[in-house]
Amino acid sequence: MRGLNVYFVERIRMRRLVHLLALSLCWSLGAGRTAVTHAAMIDDAKKEGRLVWYTSMGAGDAKLIVDAFEKDFGFVKVDLVRLSDEGILNRIAIENRAGGKPFDVVSASQISSLVQQKAITSYVSPESKEFAHEAKDPGNLWTAMYYNYYALGYNTKFASAAEAPKKWGDLLNPKWKGKIGIDRDEIPWYATLLSVWKEPKTSQYMKALAAQDIQWRKGHTLIASLMAAGEFPVAIVYSYTVDQMKKDGAPVEWIRSLDPVIAQGGFIGLGARAANVNSAKLFIDFVLSPKGQNIFGNKYRIPARSGMRAGPKLDVGYVPADIGSRYQEYRKEFQQIFGL
Repeated sequence: MRGLNVYFVERIRMRRLVHLLALSLCWSLGAGRTAVTHAAMIDDAKKEGRLVWYTSMGAGDAKLIVDAFEKDFGFVKVDLVRLSDEGILNRIAIENRAGGKPFDVVSASQISSLVQQKAITSYVSPESKEFAHEAKDPGNLWTAMYYNYYALGYNTKFASAAEAPKKWGDLLNPKWKGKIGIDRDEIPWYATLLSVWKEPKTSQYMKALAAQDIQWRKGHTLIASLMAAGEFPVAIVYSYTVDQMKKDGAPVEWIRSLDPVIAQGGFIGLGARAANVNSAKLFIDFVLSPKGQNIFGNKYRIPARSGMRAGPKLDVGYVPADIGSRYQEYRKEFQQIFGL
């Protein structure tokens, strides 16, 4: 009987060993196939030799990405086309009607509009597994590169940390009347509060804020500069702009206790009619890699890759995914409330 038990134990051990060997072989073959696929993509990218990138990213930051990519992959020349989100959408709409293959990679905030236009196609980057589910499209059409925070900034010469507003509702305090700078087209901020707060809270708040004699300007960089110069002590600004200005010695700070801080993503996707598909995929992989993500982090943007965000935990509200398709609707509501 004891001999029989030993026999069955050995059989079980052998089965487990065979199973482990099979798993190891499958993993090795998978890794091998990945390496072969990447090598083939490199070879094909060398034959293409170029790619066209449409982006709404700031020109300086975009050039940092291009320079770093071309340093690592000198056989691919990047033709950088920098436009606003609206400019990208209009240009692609015109090019779609004309036909041809105008761009290979596109990055913009209003990614849902690009999806609607069928301007981008599916691509699963090997780097995408390191991104949270909310940072990538379920259909693999896009991945977030970074986030910009819309936040309240203030001039530290005119308001101490204790005096500065802590929540969005604090802007309704009479002491801030006539002293708040806001972009005339602050639609993502409005749409996000509407998404997070719902109605009737959002409309009630916006109508009360409209009575605060808002100082309307155009452009977040301009608004941040005017705030630093003392034209108004408080403004809705990009947090990364404030961080950059503070590093350069400007008397500015931004509020981290907002309810919520608004996060708008910068997204990247593969052109549906890309002529240089392999170069485009190689570029997307680079942007999503730790090296590419660090470039954004070093410019005070918030890398979308998991594990690369530093700083205190914030109450974050993400700009709605439908912002592009409903932009004009949101804009009409915003302008009606504020009389613009």
